Amino acid sequence: MTTFGKRDSALGAPGAKPTFGKKNAQPVPGRSAPPQTERLSPQAMAFLEAERNRPPVAAAHPPVRQSAAAPLPPHRPPAPLMAEAAAMPVEPKVAAPTRPYVEPRRPSHHAYAGKPVWGRRVAARIVDEFGVWVLIYVLFNDGFTSALSAYAGADPGSPQEVAASVDIFGFAMIFMVAQCAYNIAMESSSLQATLGKLMVGAVVTGRDGKKPTLGSIVLRNTIGRFAANVIPFCAGYIVGLFNEERRCVHDMIGGTVVRKRAAPQPSGNYGEAFA
Repeated sequence: MTTFGKRDSALGAPGAKPTFGKKNAQPVPGRSAPPQTERLSPQAMAFLEAERNRPPVAAAHPPVRQSAAAPLPPHRPPAPLMAEAAAMPVEPKVAAPTRPYVEPRRPSHHAYAGKPVWGRRVAARIVDEFGVWVLIYVLFNDGFTSALSAYAGADPGSPQEVAASVDIFGFAMIFMVAQCAYNIAMESSSLQATLGKLMVGAVVTGRDGKKPTLGSIVLRNTIGRFAANVIPFCAGYIVGLFNEERRCVHDMIGGTVVRKRAAPQPSGNYGEAFA
């Protein structure tokens, strides 16, 4: 019987099983077996030759490899969608509402200002004038004492009395200039008060309660103070008793108000006495 790729045993023994391309020859004892080469049947050789010559089958969908240098084509929507999007009205862009610039609030100087006062300022005025007079007396002791002595011992209407009066008037002008400079320097500073006002717990502010400007302080202590002093019977100061803000004539001219200091100083007992 013919077999596919096999041949019968060389011994031809009954019951022997056929083998595929092999022989059942036994090696001779004491002798090395020669190299054997397996041989295929002609049918097997023809089958292998046909398989070698068969053309390769092309893949239905060969894999596509995307190069790193070549970018992917941009995705475009279908033409009907593009036409519909182009036909839609474009709403104008509305700019976001911008808030106006607001300057940051700076720390104010009126946080410690309280209600307007009148009695405290009178006491402070007495203290300040006395202190300036003492300073003038210390600086011009000899000349001031001589002028007072000459005026007291001269005959009325004599040239000695006139000369002494001129000397005394000169010292009075020095006192007025010194007091004006002292008030302007102290009230325009961060303290907003003279030493007398600090003692009684008073402070000078604008009508809005804030720190007054330098121009207001200068106007208050020059023209305003002169107007308050020339009015007879101290009416320039007494007028402060008859208005709600306790403003005297020089306060009205300078646009200032003297108020109680909200944070009392260590010597606040004096302020309570003159409140």
